[in-house]
Amino acid sequence: MGTNMNFRKMLPILLLIVFVLVYGLVAWAPNSPLVQDYLLIHCCRTASDLAIAFAVSLRNNDPAAYEMIDPSLEPRLDDWMNVHRGKRCTNLADTVLGGKGTKEGYRVVLDCFGENRWLTFKIDNIVINDMKVIDWGDVREE
Repeated sequence: MGTNMNFRKMLPILLLIVFVLVYGLVAWAPNSPLVQDYLLIHCCRTASDLAIAFAVSLRNNDPAAYEMIDPSLEPRLDDWMNVHRGKRCTNLADTVLGGKGTKEGYRVVLDCFGENRWLTFKIDNIVINDMKVIDWGDVREE
């Protein structure tokens, strides 16, 4: 009977703790660059979504990029992954998507603050066919 009384006394405190944790998570998630990157990478419904996801994956050096490309581009992506050091944002990234780059394809610009400096990551000419990246142009990091 004593254990049951202790539980009843603790229940409001436990419920308050759970409420604070859930509310904190709900308040934090929309403002988290990690959550933003995850959603951009894993929630692709259109070719423009895929272009943005691919750019974020390259910036972060995320292996999810391999799932987005035509298999014939794996050696090129391997070269990028081996040389490039991933750069994560410490705030929500501003994303600009252009319908055309200097050739056919999408142009994506990602701007954010990361590791004590402003980051700008640009990719021209992300060409997509059947929801796979079949080519991409210049990548510039500033």
